[in-house]
Amino acid sequence: MRRFGAYLESEWRGAPPDLVHSHFWMSGVASLQATRALGLPLAHTYHALGSVKRRHQKDADPSPADRIPWETAVGERCDRIVATCRDEVGELTAMGLDPERITVVPCGVDPRLFTPAGPAAPARPAGPCSPKSDGSYRARGPPSPSPRSPCCRTPNSSSPEGRRPPS
Repeated sequence: MRRFGAYLESEWRGAPPDLVHSHFWMSGVASLQATRALGLPLAHTYHALGSVKRRHQKDADPSPADRIPWETAVGERCDRIVATCRDEVGELTAMGLDPERITVVPCGVDPRLFTPAGPAAPARPAGPCSPKSDGSYRARGPPSPSPRSPCCRTPNSSSPEGRRPPS
């Protein structure tokens, strides 16, 4: 992840995003490295927790032995943790993470907020994608969000050049 973090840092240095949102523990490790070097805010979503996986799969869990300590480190050092449900908040606080830094954002889409209200702006690439879907995506929020759409839209696409981060 060190090489991926260095890659993200070099990509973002020239045109830094306003916010980085990493998803899954490995992209959290890489994003943490890049955001700290550049002074960027980092929000992190776990997707799945190693402690839960280990509890259910026991010795059959193929995760690296250092996954749980890395997940904890990402949670301690990121600016905001995005949990998908209250049960996850319980798991995160059991890991020693501060519940005041956790926001619950349930999975799904609220069609009352995310409904076209006119012509859509052309979608632009958000940044490089990882071949394993564990990469971080970057996006700039709209300069002045509309009252109907208080969240920024984050396209999920690869760069036009088809570049990929080093493995």
